[in-house]
Amino acid sequence: MVMEEKTTAHRSRNRTAQLLVALFVSLLLLLGVPSRATERDDPLARLHATNACVGCYLANVYFVGANLLGANLDKADLTKADLRKAILIGATLREAKLDGANLQGANLGGVDLRNARLRGADMNGATVSRANLMMADLSGVNLKGAKLDFVNLEGANLAGADLAGADLYEAKLTFAELQDADLRGTDLSAADLTAANLNGVKTDVRTTCPDFKTGSCEW
Repeated sequence: MVMEEKTTAHRSRNRTAQLLVALFVSLLLLLGVPSRATERDDPLARLHATNACVGCYLANVYFVGANLLGANLDKADLTKADLRKAILIGATLREAKLDGANLQGANLGGVDLRNARLRGADMNGATVSRANLMMADLSGVNLKGAKLDFVNLEGANLAGADLAGADLYEAKLTFAELQDADLRGTDLSAADLTAANLNGVKTDVRTTCPDFKTGSCEW
């Protein structure tokens, strides 16, 4: 009888211990879920952890001076995002939305912005050297004093864009839409403007034309 009672007590203690272990493991699992969910569901956490956020909603995000070197932001929505002085060298933003974004002084050297939308964005003084903006929508964009040397703007929409004082040395602007664009003081040396729409384009004595001559360009 005493032996049976001892056996029963021993089994009871084992069950209690097993239950405590099970509860502890469950608690650990529950505590682990938020961190994984955060990375999966929070676009900023995902971008920070992986340097990529394809198709993420990042509108109005504050990214001033952010290091986004080589980041993959294809199809991301960065509408009205504040990207002043951000480093986006080598980043991919194919089909991304940057309407009204602030990119003043940002470095977008070698960035891939094919088919991206940047309507009304402020890119004053930005570095966009050797970037690929093929078929991008840059209508009404402020590109005053921007460095756009060797950039690919084939088929891009630059209607009404302000490119005054910009550097477009050897830029590819074939089939680009430049109607009413401001090219006063712009360096267009060796730029390819084959089949581009240049109706209403503004140039002045400070403009360097594709043939390296200065003055109001003759297209």
